[in-house]
Amino acid sequence: MGSDIGENVGCTKRHVAAWEDGEITWPRPVYRRILSALLGLSPTELGFAPRKGSDAAARTPAPAPAPAADGGGDVLHRRAFTAGMIGGVMPLAGGRGREPLPSLLDVGADVRLVPAQLSALEQRVGGAAVLDLATTQLKMFQHLSRLTERSGTREGRELLSTIGWIGRIAAWSAFDSGDPNLARVLFGEARSYALMSGDSLLLADLANLLSHQELYLGNPSGALSIIATVHREASDELSHPKVRALFRIREMQARALLKDAAGVRECEREAFSLFEMSERHPDELWWLGFLSRGETSRQLGSAYLDLGEPARAERFLRESTDVSRADFTRNDTYWRIRLAQSLALLGENDEAAALARDVLHHYWIDGSGRIRSQVLRFGRMLDPRRGGAAARDFHGLLREAQPAMAAELSG
Repeated sequence: MGSDIGENVGCTKRHVAAWEDGEITWPRPVYRRILSALLGLSPTELGFAPRKGSDAAARTPAPAPAPAADGGGDVLHRRAFTAGMIGGVMPLAGGRGREPLPSLLDVGADVRLVPAQLSALEQRVGGAAVLDLATTQLKMFQHLSRLTERSGTREGRELLSTIGWIGRIAAWSAFDSGDPNLARVLFGEARSYALMSGDSLLLADLANLLSHQELYLGNPSGALSIIATVHREASDELSHPKVRALFRIREMQARALLKDAAGVRECEREAFSLFEMSERHPDELWWLGFLSRGETSRQLGSAYLDLGEPARAERFLRESTDVSRADFTRNDTYWRIRLAQSLALLGENDEAAALARDVLHHYWIDGSGRIRSQVLRFGRMLDPRRGGAAARDFHGLLREAQPAMAAELSG
């Protein structure tokens, strides 16, 4: 590895383990040069930090710590995660130009798990907390792809597909954090890798996420256009019933924003029918692991909320959202606040405010731009001048926990 960049030094598994475990927090200069050349990132971007009091520490700004969710849970330190990925990619890059690139299925199982690991973390703490990590991983694997130069082989296509999935998670994280422009750029990058690798399911998922973003930005016609293109040009990718169910849910959400009640109900019937078919389907797609029967009901509840039918929305959201859970993941938190909105519209201010207060107490709101916008939407529904003591308590807590959001509501 070092000889490829003119450095005559060896690197063993013990070196990598010491970096991963934190035993060595600032590698020797030769190793820092090798890692930076291999991965295209500076030592501090890789999560390393010089020892306090050293000359290097005086010259090097410390990397900002990644924020954590108030609710606790699995804390994934950026340095440890990045170092773990170094251990995963080094065997793949080591034989460049001299030995065949080993199959990712044989030596790179950890590499292929990176998208799923990132996705699980994003679902837990939100896009804003994961965006920097995801884009760093994207840069690392893009650099690895340039080093391996095996784009025409099966192994090369597997690597390109992995990069595409990492790009997809980075794009989604940008969207969830509230940066749709960056999300579009990253979606475009991910699509390029999907095309190069021939990963048709990634193309389908990118279309799903792009339609989701158009819905969030208030452009249901744009979402329907994307869905129509998928149905016209990517029929093979829709063979899995769970994929088809997901696109029916997106269409249902678009119909709800267009106030097309008949279209919403038709999509509801088809989505549930397709989901039941998927339960008998032998193949399981990791990126659709979130789409359970309960999630389908929650998506339906959200659509009816946008359609202006809060009673129907409340029924779907209540039966599928376990408000007794103490585990406030991003996904769980999003549905709690949507349920609170339906209750507020039905005049159930005490219960609505209690749910929203739980969100403020337990979830790091700034971790997800989408949750932040939904909390603001709820605050506008629960007017402190007309909502009674429950509404005043919620707004008081909001001023204390999120003063910028409270100011935005009052302004």
